[in-house]
Amino acid sequence: CPNPSDYWSYSAVKFLSHEFPENDQAKDPIFLSARFPKLEYLKMSFAFEYTFWSCLSSLQYLKSLHITCLHTDVAYDQLQEFLRRAKALTKIVIYQAQGLDLKFFSLTSSSVRQLNLVYESRTDIRYFHPVECKLIAH
Repeated sequence: CPNPSDYWSYSAVKFLSHEFPENDQAKDPIFLSARFPKLEYLKMSFAFEYTFWSCLSSLQYLKSLHITCLHTDVAYDQLQEFLRRAKALTKIVIYQAQGLDLKFFSLTSSSVRQLNLVYESRTDIRYFHPVECKLIAH
């Protein structure tokens, strides 16, 4: 078990933005010492380094998850794990949604009630076919 005195707890932090995995600070040992136990809003890129999980000791307060770069199988697996851990999550926003794979709609969550798909421009709008709409609805 990790020793709590070896970590910095940022329990007052409600908003965290962790994006752009190519500059992933989660590889930094100092960053890995930080804990954000009461996050309510998280904006991040998927896929991310697995070491970043250590900063997210608890997702019980997370209400809103904003996502970029959801384009790999690893990313979908990580998101499903997020959904499993974040019991209070009610909103997901996905940026750059034009590349969204149908695999996204097979993910499950008992708490998410709102899904926003954000496109970079109005010319990139994606329409869903009837089969896709059924997947979204369930």
